[in-house]
Amino acid sequence: MDRQVVSPKELTNYEFLDAVQKRIDKPQKWCKDQNRSPSGRMCTNGALMAEFPHSTVADRRRFRDILLGDNTWGSVPEFNDHYETTHKVLMAKFEEAKARTRQVH
Repeated sequence: MDRQVVSPKELTNYEFLDAVQKRIDKPQKWCKDQNRSPSGRMCTNGALMAEFPHSTVADRRRFRDILLGDNTWGSVPEFNDHYETTHKVLMAKFEEAKARTRQVH
């Protein structure tokens, strides 16, 4: 049975982040410099597009703002592909962002 497609607009910020993070939660599922590798690995942006194929520019901006928070980084791909960004660093960024969403309530 096919999974029901959910719009990011229907999700809390935490749920939005969590859905994307689950796509790349293991190092062997994550990559840099391309949305999707031939072996099926995905960068953060690729995971966002795979999880929410009908996402809008506004959805992608919302994701960027939630994940990157202070906006030190101009874009999600810029952060994902930076030479100092490891999978561990990326997962820590997701966890920090998810913690911030819990504090808002």
